[in-house]
Amino acid sequence: MAVTLWISFGGPRPMPEKLPLSVEGCGFNVTRTPTIISNPGDYLYPYRRHPWEREGREHPDPALFTPPLARVLRQRFGDKQAQ
Repeated sequence: MAVTLWISFGGPRPMPEKLPLSVEGCGFNVTRTPTIISNPGDYLYPYRRHPWEREGREHPDPALFTPPLARVLRQRFGDKQAQ
């Protein structure tokens, strides 16, 4: 259970989208140092993309799951992906 909680809640979250901001006309304008952008390769292996997340596919590949769950996925999304 601890491993499940770690996988579910322990990973890094994507940064929220930055909204446009203007300080034009503001009397208190302070310049700060730029934020360091991290490289996706800097994350630990468990926090990287999962192997069943493939680009160009709408749904996960049923072959990567246990047989009962794979059967449910095939029924729900059809077997056309496995081809």
